[in-house]
Amino acid sequence: MSNRDSLKFYPATPFFVTFTSIYFERSRLPNQPATIPIGFVTTELGVGGAERCLTNLATQLDSSRFRPVIYSLAAPPAKHRSELIDQLATAQLPIHFLNSASKWSYFSVVRRLSHLLKEQRPEILQTFLFHANILGTHAAKRAKVPHILTGIRVADPSRPRQYYERVATRNVDKIVCVSQAVAQFQESIAGFQARKLAVIPNGIDVQRMDESKPMDITEFGIPHNRRILTFVGRLQQQKGVDWLIEMAPQLLTPLAEFDLLIVGDGPQRTQLESLANSSGIRNRIHFVGRQSNIPGILKRSELLLLPSRWEGMPNVIMEAMACGLPVVSTKAHGVIELLGPHADAQTVAFNDETTFLSLVKQFCQIPTHAQRLGKLNRERVQNHFSLTTMVQHYEALYASLTEPHEP
Repeated sequence: MSNRDSLKFYPATPFFVTFTSIYFERSRLPNQPATIPIGFVTTELGVGGAERCLTNLATQLDSSRFRPVIYSLAAPPAKHRSELIDQLATAQLPIHFLNSASKWSYFSVVRRLSHLLKEQRPEILQTFLFHANILGTHAAKRAKVPHILTGIRVADPSRPRQYYERVATRNVDKIVCVSQAVAQFQESIAGFQARKLAVIPNGIDVQRMDESKPMDITEFGIPHNRRILTFVGRLQQQKGVDWLIEMAPQLLTPLAEFDLLIVGDGPQRTQLESLANSSGIRNRIHFVGRQSNIPGILKRSELLLLPSRWEGMPNVIMEAMACGLPVVSTKAHGVIELLGPHADAQTVAFNDETTFLSLVKQFCQIPTHAQRLGKLNRERVQNHFSLTTMVQHYEALYASLTEPHEP
């Protein structure tokens, strides 16, 4: 079966913007066939799930066939969050930063991006994340880019966002969803056209996870002998950390050896820390902010907790699976697809506090149960969600847009 045949479509399937660019010239051998130029547009290039997917894809594409250029609407991230930029630089890929700082820069950013696209003339433009989908498609249409792809990574219930994204992407070639659940949501709830939707799950570099060592938790001020339950994600309503902290007294009181590690930052951090302060067990809930060594943290943890209200295909679950960890997650979009036949033992409905607590207790108190599920998770992510498979599916999609079709 060819890559194209294996690609499953859904169904069956500030006013002035400073411009910064980092550019690396790529050499071409004499008589080398022309490569297909592809533009990738993202909202930012800090360390996040979508940004890591973009980086993995851009750096792993077949360089004899495709020539990526990356455009970030935002300014370069702080140095401690520049891991992905370092990867792109190592791969000698061009990066352009548009330094957008507010919604008032919309039209200026569109003009700047459109100008760059006219200069560089990509055959395909692919956008990642909501703001990139809106601005990127606008600029691509102005620049007359032949083929436009957008990406939807979460089943966001916000009606205004659904409307703006639906209008902006009306004339794109394809809308790539990271899971069947997200595609179904976009069709049945958000009103997207089914014929435009394609499903390409995220992939993970298992070798990268294998190379990491368990992190020393004393760096966070936690005694070395404590056992760790971990949440990783942005601290915002979507992720349900408020619900997790509300459950924390019932969760941690009977598990005297365990502490809860909250990894990430976001708009709800102050509110969540206040909630933890009133829990009565504040000394066992640790907010450590954004961290670059997520694999090392997961390898030092005994269980990943993901209490999300909605998702798409959460990368952190894939990372936990690759580390051989069991998880306790809500049945958010894409989670069931990730965990597959082992989902029932690791998922609960949002707000089902009783079952959530019960599953956590089982994993913490029955080590053999945790080890068995962790091993099964590891096998599943290796077999079904490899980075190579993800890249092959994107390559097949690009080829379906640019290669001549047989009569």
